[in-house]
Amino acid sequence: MVGDHVVAGTPIAWAWHRSADHAPPEPGLRKAIRNSVQVGFERTMLQDVSFGIRRLVDIGNKALSPAVNDPYTATQAVHHLSVILYTLARRRLGDWLCRDEHGTVRVAMPFPGFADYLKLGTAQIRRFGAKEPAVARSLIQLLKNVGSSTTSEDRRKACARHLRLVLEDAKRETAQPADMENLLADEAAALSVLGADGPPTAPASQPTI
Repeated sequence: MVGDHVVAGTPIAWAWHRSADHAPPEPGLRKAIRNSVQVGFERTMLQDVSFGIRRLVDIGNKALSPAVNDPYTATQAVHHLSVILYTLARRRLGDWLCRDEHGTVRVAMPFPGFADYLKLGTAQIRRFGAKEPAVARSLIQLLKNVGSSTTSEDRRKACARHLRLVLEDAKRETAQPADMENLLADEAAALSVLGADGPPTAPASQPTI
């Protein structure tokens, strides 16, 4: 995918015929692929949405480290992530398929799906911020807003699953029951908005999309 690390000499593409009776793909295809893929020393923001999300997540994680202890900055990072994920939730995502004039797929380019972006944008901050109710509440708000912005049932279920994970981590890390009151109320309201206020439809280990 865009942003993946590659090692010199390893494949970046595969080509094959529909039938084994055909000869291997023509040598000119190798040059065409090389000319179509740009390989640089480091990741850039060009076409690499995951890199932008990764940088915001890193800001939040560093702010939550014991050496910094800045939950406000972590919350601000979550707010910025919510804007990106809200936008992505309303778009077609996943692999790009290029077809010929007959509708036959000729080139398939791998790109992340919504579940990939959602996990990237929330999972680490959820774990690092489990002890801080303000961070957990901002994640609940993010997941509610993102989930309610899409008509995709799979995407709404994915947001509901991550909502439950936020509460599970917060319950494990929070010593004071009073600190959980607002979190529990926020979670119930968010799950109701997403139409998922009942028990989980699948075990936590099973991805919904």
